[in-house]
Amino acid sequence: MTSEVSERPDAERRRFEWWRRYYRAILVAMVCIGALLRLVHLGEAAQWPLYSKHRLDALYYHQAARYIVERDVGLGRGPLHMSPLYTYLLAGTYAVSGVQPDVIRALQLLFGLLTILSVAALAKTLAGHRVALLAALLTATYRPLIFYETVLTPASLASLLLVSSIAAYYWLRRQPSAGRASIFALVFGLSILTRPNVLLFAPIAVAGIILDPAFGSLRGRRFRLSALMLGVLAASIAPVSIRNAVRGDSFVLITDAAGLNFYIGNRRGAPGYFEPVFGAGNAAAEFVAFRAEARRRSGRQLTFAEASRYFMREGLREIDRDKLGWLQLIGRKALFFAQSYEIPNTQNYQFAKELHPILRWPLPEFGWIFPFALLGCILAATRFRETYALLGAVFAYVAALLAFFVLAHYRLAVVPLLIVLAALGVVTLIRATLAARWRLVASGLAVVAVAGAVTFAGHPLLHRDFSQDYFQLAYAYHVRRQPAEAELYYRRALAIDPQNVSAHKNLARLAQSQGRRSVAVRHFRAILAIAERRHDKGLARYARANLIALGEPSDP
Repeated sequence: MTSEVSERPDAERRRFEWWRRYYRAILVAMVCIGALLRLVHLGEAAQWPLYSKHRLDALYYHQAARYIVERDVGLGRGPLHMSPLYTYLLAGTYAVSGVQPDVIRALQLLFGLLTILSVAALAKTLAGHRVALLAALLTATYRPLIFYETVLTPASLASLLLVSSIAAYYWLRRQPSAGRASIFALVFGLSILTRPNVLLFAPIAVAGIILDPAFGSLRGRRFRLSALMLGVLAASIAPVSIRNAVRGDSFVLITDAAGLNFYIGNRRGAPGYFEPVFGAGNAAAEFVAFRAEARRRSGRQLTFAEASRYFMREGLREIDRDKLGWLQLIGRKALFFAQSYEIPNTQNYQFAKELHPILRWPLPEFGWIFPFALLGCILAATRFRETYALLGAVFAYVAALLAFFVLAHYRLAVVPLLIVLAALGVVTLIRATLAARWRLVASGLAVVAVAGAVTFAGHPLLHRDFSQDYFQLAYAYHVRRQPAEAELYYRRALAIDPQNVSAHKNLARLAQSQGRRSVAVRHFRAILAIAERRHDKGLARYARANLIALGEPSDP
């Protein structure tokens, strides 16, 4: 599991020297492949109106960045709600280039290429050149990474910073020094400011520095190194904490979202993925509604931090009331994490595959990675003294997801680490096969088969149709005053779900604006029929009023 064994038979040594001799050239080729795929996808994505239409988390970041640039660099009153680093990075690009997201997308493409290099560096340190090159290839061609680099989300930045943090930790371990400890702590701090749940790795890092003799033979030196690391880490987080203290009404370390997300993810009836509980239509409204609900339930005015703590306690009460149900929920979240399906939030990866040809190419997805990553975890555990930081980071991040809920763009941050483990698993199987170590091959393939059965098992969202996604696409064309394209995708939404009232409404309005009275009447009659089946009096009144305005009887 170390870089390479120094003493080898001549033939094996020559093969090893070949890998070393061309390692950098091959790695550059991997990065070029990654860049080409990303540019192709960026070009495809830019042709669709959803490219510039922001929803949910993406809308929050877009609006927050605009507020910083146009009104208040401190982003208003109260603590920050979501990824501070990404929010201010996006605001910085808006300040330089104007309020349009092309610059941040270019940066995210660069983050993706740097992630390839970080994955290769980590894999090379732990398992040698061959594992590093395979891991780099998997990262360069991993479809969800390519997709999320065009979306306004911290996913690509979080992926880069987490794998870079672990690579920096092993860089520090190889040659401990105050400078390297400071760089590791700074990168790790930036990772926390992107995804606060990464903070769970901090105790593992500190314990590793104190207990691992590789950081120095003298325990006192290891304690000083860990103290320095914690000091730099605290300094990297401090600006956000100070901003929250000055602009908020109570102390919040990074964001105040923990209580809300914990309650959403652990209340009775929670599905295991994100589902709004207060009826809000976007992230900003969700935070307003969550604080108002905490005030309503408690009967008093609460600070932001108090509202977060209130819902944290409510989540714990929900767990206490149904411990068995909660254990089943944790199992369901673990299954969701392991499955190939990318649970949507900001944008739907599965729907994007309908629109973007490159996302249908036979390139790696999570289902390709997870079975071999599980095998890699088992292999890495046999050399725990060397791999504890990698394994600790993976398990800390997964534990954080299970404590809250699973979403595709949250899971993406840990994928580069899983790719390192998956590459280790694949290379080990190949080498065991070439060496005729059939027992290792059989046991490894058994692990891969079982994990593969889990990752490709049916997901409860897997059969969700794309009616609403096509509606959103049609509406984006509608807003851009491209009626032909809008009508095409409204009709596609109705072909999937004839009960899509919003599609009927907008098709009727389009027809009215174009003077196609009979088409508008047909859609209003369809709305009336739906309303009567649903016993929806308000919708029925709407349909009848429009039919009468068109000079039609409101009844057949």
